[in-house]
Amino acid sequence: MSGETRTVPSREHPSATDGNGAACAWLPTALDQLAAIRQLPPGWDSHGADAPIKDIVDTAERLLKRLCQESPGWSPPHVHPTRSGGVQFEWELSGRYFEIEVDADGTQFFFQDESAGIERTGEFGAAGTLAALNGCLL
Repeated sequence: MSGETRTVPSREHPSATDGNGAACAWLPTALDQLAAIRQLPPGWDSHGADAPIKDIVDTAERLLKRLCQESPGWSPPHVHPTRSGGVQFEWELSGRYFEIEVDADGTQFFFQDESAGIERTGEFGAAGTLAALNGCLL
């Protein structure tokens, strides 16, 4: 981004609850990070990365809100743009690693790596993936 710093003001997020009124503490920060990702121009990484695709960032936002509703006790995700215009979420906890990538075509993939050497990959949303993520992050 050629040394330029952009600031996205923090704001109240009415959706920062789990659907039952319980706070999902990490959601406002994650939504602010997605708002900043939306503003990235083409070439944001100085190596020709695609600009984030609006529909993909919107899909990623809906996914985060769903995750907050279904599992508000998770640790905060690391939120990153991908070079292809998508968004990636990562969690690390006690030797366990989990990531979800919303790809440029809207597909949601996951990768799980446990300290015991167990690795799993697949399409997020398939049967059992949310339960696996809960087991990894709670």
